[in-house]
Amino acid sequence: MIKEKQKRKAKILLGMLIAVIMTTSIIGFMSGFRGTRYRYKDFKFIFENDMHWIKINNQKIGFHFSPDNVEKIPAEGLENIKSTRMVYISFNTTPNQHLDLARLDLQEKLDLIGIYSIQGSAAANYTFLPQIDCNNATQYVPVIMFTLGNETKIFKTDQNCIIAQARTGIDFLRLKDRIIYETYGIIKNE
Repeated sequence: MIKEKQKRKAKILLGMLIAVIMTTSIIGFMSGFRGTRYRYKDFKFIFENDMHWIKINNQKIGFHFSPDNVEKIPAEGLENIKSTRMVYISFNTTPNQHLDLARLDLQEKLDLIGIYSIQGSAAANYTFLPQIDCNNATQYVPVIMFTLGNETKIFKTDQNCIIAQARTGIDFLRLKDRIIYETYGIIKNE
């Protein structure tokens, strides 16, 4: 009878010990999973869940690409975005998931810094959005026009239209990140 009680106590203690070890290892694993930290110039980033995160004004902001991955993309005319309170975001190509994500994410991130944007389309067969092309651009309200081309770059036309030209679908996300990094002051066009 005494040996049976001791065996039962030992089993209970062993079970509790295993439960404590499992619980603390799970807690340790979860608290240790905070992504990979790195610096870009004076900015601290965390790479976690396939996104590059930075905290700006107590807001956690995610990017698909790191700043050093997009900083070499030629970019002209982005000062027009930084100096305005409103932009049009449009496209003149057949939309795909990357283009749609880039346009909507650009709108959201510009809104975080007080730049209002209106989505439009210059694609003839995409009529449920307002028709917006480079002719709508003004000095005070530029148009950011996503398009496909032979190389990935950002350039400004004489009409205050900022062309975000992608070579491939995924490049639309790279262009969006390049625009936001510079607009936020993380990448400085020198």
